[in-house]
Amino acid sequence: MKWLLLSTFLLSVVAAQAQTTPPSNSDQLATYRYCVLVVGGKYFSGPQGLYLDYGQGLPSATADVEMEQLVATLKKTSVVGILNSLGQHHWELVNTLLVPTEVRGSSLDRETFLELETRYVFRRRTP
Repeated sequence: MKWLLLSTFLLSVVAAQAQTTPPSNSDQLATYRYCVLVVGGKYFSGPQGLYLDYGQGLPSATADVEMEQLVATLKKTSVVGILNSLGQHHWELVNTLLVPTEVRGSSLDRETFLELETRYVFRRRTP
């Protein structure tokens, strides 16, 4: 009787493992588009220090109406507003970076100051 119970248990475990499906290739082969929202340290509450880089400066870049509309929204809103807008357009936040940049005081002043830029890296699955 013990052998029968043991063999039944082992067969059920093997059968359960045989029914699991391997991960689909579509998840492994998914391609993404990336964009970076750059926020200057002292401009966190207003749109003056915001910049959205989605590769528009590259020679091979084509016009992207949706991203141009997001840039237009960027000029009218705050950091939180553009983060919400990117989320509504199915962009997912991948990473947040603090990047130190040097800023010169004025043309007469030779002192440079260190300022932190916040860069939000987003991605979206391409169809």
